Amino acid sequence: MRRAPKSPGPRAGALAGALALAALAAPGCIVVTLAPLYDGQTIEFEEGLLGTWVNAEDGQTLVVARGQWRSYAITWTDGLGTQALTAHLTRVGGERFVDAMPAAG
Repeated sequence: MRRAPKSPGPRAGALAGALALAALAAPGCIVVTLAPLYDGQTIEFEEGLLGTWVNAEDGQTLVVARGQWRSYAITWTDGLGTQALTAHLTRVGGERFVDAMPAAG
């Protein structure tokens, strides 16, 4: 995916790819846990992820906006429809992960 109209830096691009992968996986397999992947000390917020990301090849659009309490409000649109997601960026060890789930719960 690429941002429209300007392109992100390489680090933000990698995060956007991870975010897009999480969004793509969400409709097919939702895993609910008792403890979220993030907590108040590991959660992060990356301004570089905000914006509209477009994959013209697949006809997919990912709109990433600021959500509540360091979260992202995501709208993912593809040929099948539109889905609203809520996501959090967190650090586990030296890696960063996006924890995304449908906004409706």
